Amino acid sequence: MTTTSGANDAPATSWTDASADALAHAHARLLDLANNLADAGGPAIMRRTLEAMRPLLAAHFADEERPGGFYADVRRARPWLAPRIRSLAGQHVTMLGAVDGLLQELADAPTPFPPHQVARDELVALLKQHEYDESELVNEAWWRDLGEGD
Repeated sequence: MTTTSGANDAPATSWTDASADALAHAHARLLDLANNLADAGGPAIMRRTLEAMRPLLAAHFADEERPGGFYADVRRARPWLAPRIRSLAGQHVTMLGAVDGLLQELADAPTPFPPHQVARDELVALLKQHEYDESELVNEAWWRDLGEGD
């Protein structure tokens, strides 16, 4: 589903059903890792999960923020959503910083485990809320009928 500008039916954005599927798949993978992180039974498992999660998060965020990426398409098609996009992009920096900080804490002091659990739980909650908020952005930007042309 490529959105169109109306006048010449030329694509206004590059958003397609494949784009939606790719974003949903990326979110599902990241949420799986978040759940694995939440269930991590000790510092070593937590560290391995974070090390697997970090490059996926960075690549996912970079893809969303790139020119022609998801955020650019939403901004172009639905400019009134720009403040939400700025907020979500700011969360990308926060989440990567939280992953890096937790990895550093685990490297500096692999035990005791309980202090790391708080940081882990906060990161998992932030990631899950962020992915939910992005899914809501997809719904509002592409799937909600705005009554255009009625």
